[in-house]
Amino acid sequence: MNNFIAFPWLDFYQPGGGNISYRTVGTAPNRTFVVSYNSLATYPTFTVVSDTIQLRLYETTNIIEMYIKSCGSTNPKVLGIENATGSNGLSAYELWL
Repeated sequence: MNNFIAFPWLDFYQPGGGNISYRTVGTAPNRTFVVSYNSLATYPTFTVVSDTIQLRLYETTNIIEMYIKSCGSTNPKVLGIENATGSNGLSAYELWL
């Protein structure tokens, strides 16, 4: 799989509760696309694990911001990005240095 944002890479199960919402803020060419995940459950336990997780994509600058207030799952979590060819990527550790 290439050309992706792993944020966090969990198997969310929305029918288990919570919601996913999105919106675009601002005007072109400086818009921000915001996706929010609130109180979602994860598969296969269907336990609600996330409080607030948000992704922001900035038009023109191509900046990607990831915010996690809490994500209580004991499953491993992956945060990162990868380009379209799979030849370049950054993990959360690299992003936080």
